[in-house]
Amino acid sequence: MRLADLEASRAEVSGPYLTLYLEPATTRSTRARFPVNSQPWIKKLAKSLETGMSAVERNSFRTQLNRIEAFLRSPEAGKGALAIFAAPGKWVCLHLPSAVSNELSWGKPSLQQLRRVAEEDQGACIVAVDRAGARFFRYELGELVELPEMKFELDVSQWKRKEHGHMARRDTKMPHGPLRDAFKRRMDEQYLRFFRHIAERTKFICSKENLRIVMLVGSERVTKPIESALPREIRERAVLIPQDLARVAPAKLQAKILPRIWQWMRRFSEARAARLVESTRGTVVGFDETLAELQRGRVGTLLVVRGLDVPLRQCVNCGDVNRSADPVCAVCGGPRRSVMFSPVLDALVRDHHTKVEVLDPGAAEALAKAEGMGGWLRQPSLVAAR
Repeated sequence: MRLADLEASRAEVSGPYLTLYLEPATTRSTRARFPVNSQPWIKKLAKSLETGMSAVERNSFRTQLNRIEAFLRSPEAGKGALAIFAAPGKWVCLHLPSAVSNELSWGKPSLQQLRRVAEEDQGACIVAVDRAGARFFRYELGELVELPEMKFELDVSQWKRKEHGHMARRDTKMPHGPLRDAFKRRMDEQYLRFFRHIAERTKFICSKENLRIVMLVGSERVTKPIESALPREIRERAVLIPQDLARVAPAKLQAKILPRIWQWMRRFSEARAARLVESTRGTVVGFDETLAELQRGRVGTLLVVRGLDVPLRQCVNCGDVNRSADPVCAVCGGPRRSVMFSPVLDALVRDHHTKVEVLDPGAAEALAKAEGMGGWLRQPSLVAAR
């Protein structure tokens, strides 16, 4: 389920949701995926959430909690980060590519962490190809959704008439020499045309669904021509996986592909962070410098290390914010209050329509050394237009 679908589904469900975000387990029992050290905090917080509930609401709450706990003890829970949204007649479980903070809440679906993951994980278009056709999948927020397939159908009847002057009988052998070469050449031309159509369909899906990565799955004799036919900006984000998975079930395909997607995202983040820090033009690096440019609306794309949340001071009149401890605003002379960086960042990127990429510290070592934040600046004309 996509984030927009989950947000829309809130109106369809009668009753509150139980939301659980569970970080990847570091210790676990031998019988379950459920982390041993996570049970106390879930049970403790669940008991706290029950306080003040009516008997009817408490019964509903416990029903959803039991559903979640039963799932976490099952093999389907997997090993990575999870987001679960449970309500009467509703169950959404997402295996997330990014780490989350443990959270349990009751009421409206808690989507803040999911929105952050969605900003980081722009999804992938997976194309599983063989000589019979191509299956297309959209991967987003840990979920694989199959799209309409393209089948390859080859009609060679007219070719036979041209080569033999009649339809070949069943016991007729294929021609040799020039005739066989011409037949093979026409076959190859048909396949190349089919591969170009696959590339066009892939480009359309990436554009329509706003997907970052392309995974071409199949032997190189079919994936290489498709890769070559992709536009350069998509070809640079394409990954070839030389495995014959075109006819496997989606669940098996997802299990095979997911680690490759996460690996690509980590490498992509590392390269982006390194390129930003090394760049000398059109960029800003460092917490204070970047925060100042954010407030001016000059940052088009922001890179920030996950978990960066420092205390700031903000003017109650003009809103100017920085790390200075001065109780009086240097801009308007108004009084200043203590705030945290996280809500300030949310407001700034929303007001200035800044694109945000949140990176794991391990995948952004260069950026972490530069106080954890930096970005690419907009052109002056674009800032003025805003």
